[in-house]
Order: sequence, then C-alpha cells, then structure tokens
Amino acid sequence: MIFDAARLAFSNLFAPETRSVFWKVIGLTLLVLVAAWFALKEILAYLALPWLSGLLPVSTEWAGWFTFIIGIFASLGLALALALLMAPVTALIAGFFSMTSPRWSRSATIRWSRPVRRCPWAKRSWER
Repeated sequence: MIFDAARLAFSNLFAPETRSVFWKVIGLTLLVLVAAWFALKEILAYLALPWLSGLLPVSTEWAGWFTFIIGIFASLGLALALALLMAPVTALIAGFFSMTSPRWSRSATIRWSRPVRRCPWAKRSWER
C-alpha cells in the first residue's frame, strides 16, 4: 500500500499541473537553506571568535591550526544541521503552496485502497 502510494505520487510529480509547484518549492527551499547557512555562519563567527581569541591570547604556532580545525568541525556540524533541517523546511514551504493550490493537486489518479470510515464514537465525543 505504501509502495503503491509512493509510485502514484512519483508519477504525479512531473505532471504539468504539479511541475510549477515542485520547482517553486525546491527553489525556495534551497534559497532558505543557503540564507540559513550564511546567517548561522556569521552568528557562529560573531559569538565564537571573541571567545576563542580570549581563550588563546598569545598567538602561538599551533593556534592557527587549532582555529582552522575548529572551523572545519563547525562547518561540518552546520552542514549536518542543515541536512537534518532539509525535510522540515521543504514541508513548511510546500505547505504554503498546498493552501493555495487548485483542485488538481488532489489528482483523480490516486486511488485509495479502501474507503475511509468514520468512527461512531467520534461524533458523540464532539457533541458533548
């Protein structure tokens, strides 16, 4: 059932009706993630560099390598954080377009495996 739904969703992904929304969501997601990369990098430089200069007041030979290695680890951590944020950011941006999309977004090609049944107790719980 999950694989059928994924197959139908993938076949509907490049349909002319959904292609424009798809490219808008991908473009805006990349724009937001690149902006977040630069913003977080500048915030990290603003907060961490004064602390590191206070930690190492005398410039020794290994201090340059130490800050270089810390910069590499900070960049890798930032890349990992943005990789983990990719799915929620994409879902958030796609949510903007799902509220304004026309009826064709719920394509007739997707067939549900069984009809949705209402719970008999749900109506009674709302009436109380």
